[in-house]
Amino acid sequence: MGVSPSLAAPSADDPHLDREAVQGVRSALGQRRILEGMPQVLRYKVVLVHSDEGVAVSCPGLPGCWSQGQDEREALDNIADAIREYLAAVSETLSGGDVREVEVTV
Repeated sequence: MGVSPSLAAPSADDPHLDREAVQGVRSALGQRRILEGMPQVLRYKVVLVHSDEGVAVSCPGLPGCWSQGQDEREALDNIADAIREYLAAVSETLSGGDVREVEVTV
């Protein structure tokens, strides 16, 4: 009986693994999730601007990605939708290209 591969990344605290090996496995798992169509959780900072007309919200990390809402909750829900649509459009434009990912620790 075969064992199905796990999607859990190894711990960086394991003394038998070096840090680069752990990061490589995590990167490979992330690519596997993308290839298998598994959802990923991404976090973006957004800026809210309150006015008498409601709340405008932008995502500085994604130039031109803006939305709005009557209140903060609606604005945040709307910017989440706008970010998903923005990323889908970017993905579509990159389709067929020689694309790479880099991992950056901040």
